[in-house]
Amino acid sequence: MCRMTQQGFLRLSTNPKAMNIPLTHAQAWKACERFLTEDRIEYAEEPPEIASQWKAYPKNAKFSPKIWNDAYLAAFAKKSAMTMLTFDKGFTAYKGLEAHILS
Repeated sequence: MCRMTQQGFLRLSTNPKAMNIPLTHAQAWKACERFLTEDRIEYAEEPPEIASQWKAYPKNAKFSPKIWNDAYLAAFAKKSAMTMLTFDKGFTAYKGLEAHILS
C-alpha cells in the first residue's frame, strides 16, 4: 500500500455511491490500520527517483481523467521493483512495468 492507494481506499470506502453501506471516516482509518497489520500487506514509501518516470509515462498518452494517477502508480511500482496487481488492463501500456492483470 502506498499513500495514493491508501487515499483511494479511504475515498471509496466512505463514498455512499461506491458502497452500499459506507464506512465512517474513523472506520475507514481503522480498516487501513488493520490492513497494515497483515503479513501480506506493507506500506511502501515513495521511491526517491519516481519523478522522472512519472513525468515520462504519460508523455504520448491520450487524455484520460485518471492518467496522472495511473502514471504515478505505474512509476511507483516500476521504480520500487514491484509488480502492479490490478483489474485495469490499461496498465499493460506502461513500458517496463511488471503488471499482473486480475480477472
